Amino acid sequence: MAVLPFEMKQKGWQKQTGQLREQLTASLQESSFEILEINRVDAALQELGWQEGEPLPSDLSLQELAQALGADAFLRGTVTNWGRSYYVVGSWGTAGLSLELIDAQTADVVWADTKKNRRHAG
Repeated sequence: MAVLPFEMKQKGWQKQTGQLREQLTASLQESSFEILEINRVDAALQELGWQEGEPLPSDLSLQELAQALGADAFLRGTVTNWGRSYYVVGSWGTAGLSLELIDAQTADVVWADTKKNRRHAG
């Protein structure tokens, strides 16, 4: 499975979007899934015309990417919420992520979920 670069709902979240992708990929590598390394996925995407920091091309052929990578599935995500609020007694961090698991041959979405998490620190 290849974890694609995440889209972001707001432009200022580029750094956080990359961090979430890296963290999710690392977490999945500890599971029973065979997860391709991010640099390998990004290199294949760049050969197909993608530039780092840009949205994935609208005409991106998932079948062509799957063949180049030997992937049978893609995980595509969008960061839907990101922020931190500071108060006298601590701070709250908020993150939201929408994910889709896509069959590489049919481009069908086989699973999707959206989560928003809020944590207190301090």
